[in-house]
Amino acid sequence: MPKTSGVLVGGVYTLRQDVVNPCVDRRNKNDWYKQPVFKAGTLFIVYQLPFRQPELQVEHYNEIKLVQGGLRISEHGDMGNKIFPALVPHLELLKPEEYTIGLIVKVMGDSMCLSGSEVLGVLVDKGVISVRQVYDIVKEMDEWTEDQFSQLLRRHNL
Repeated sequence: MPKTSGVLVGGVYTLRQDVVNPCVDRRNKNDWYKQPVFKAGTLFIVYQLPFRQPELQVEHYNEIKLVQGGLRISEHGDMGNKIFPALVPHLELLKPEEYTIGLIVKVMGDSMCLSGSEVLGVLVDKGVISVRQVYDIVKEMDEWTEDQFSQLLRRHNL
């Protein structure tokens, strides 16, 4: 088992520096894990999953993919066992306050199949906002210009 087996907690990580890909495949221009260099600032989603082979004496393993999409690769696959040791020392877990609304929706919303309506419902149930506040905001947004919507989308990475 590689030393990196399951060492990362699940979450979103940013790459602190460029990392040369030990599994580069210049014939393939589309798959993120075959590019020559992983660029600093790239955001990755890391999944920590239970390992179902107790004889290997490993409780968890990781899978990783780009926030923008693409295939998940396992640290124990043919490429993963080379890519993970190269990436792990240079990955930094994002703090919750560093997330944007768009990143939360992309990472958590997609995997949990949540919609904005469901999140608003929970916020109302918890007393964080009222139905009246939601109504007033929706009414206000009905008067917004295209530029105001564009600014909102950019500000929250939507």
